[in-house]
Amino acid sequence: MRVRYTPRARRDLEAIYTYIDEHNAGAARAVKLAILRTTELLGDFPYVGTKTNRSPEFRGIVVTGYPYRIYYRIRDNGVWIVHIRDVRRRPWQGE
Repeated sequence: MRVRYTPRARRDLEAIYTYIDEHNAGAARAVKLAILRTTELLGDFPYVGTKTNRSPEFRGIVVTGYPYRIYYRIRDNGVWIVHIRDVRRRPWQGE
């Protein structure tokens, strides 16, 4: 399936990448690669993530080795990334 990003998810990525570039440039490449690999995995195996408690429409998957969780939904023959969040923050309540 094709992986697409909502405007919110694109803003999330930009904020994550900007923060990491400014605070730990050495880790930035590794974090970006881990997020990219996880989203590519969703394209091949869209049901790998777990359903969220808030809504069965949303699924989530943890970026291995980093404190990020990708929330997505499967729609229109594609995977839509809706939010990427630092799991150390308050849990996401869905949209």
